[in-house]
Amino acid sequence: MRGILIVVLCLLVEVTFCQVVTFNKRMKLGCGNTILTGLEVTDFCYYVTGIARDSITCQLGALFTRYDSLGNLLFYTINIGYQIDT
Repeated sequence: MRGILIVVLCLLVEVTFCQVVTFNKRMKLGCGNTILTGLEVTDFCYYVTGIARDSITCQLGALFTRYDSLGNLLFYTINIGYQIDT
């Protein structure tokens, strides 16, 4: 019985302390709604692509950002593309 308790305790400690570390960092990119869809990792920086929608004019655009290895924003651009006529 004592051996079972030790094994269960070791499993609980392992599950408790071996969680994946995540973070949530808010960035103002000039749009009300951005969805990040792609990530390219290099030795020195991260390139992130996505979709941006402005809440005032509701135009859809392509988002391209560049972050350094620490997650600091280096560059971003939002390209408003063509509009589909329906």
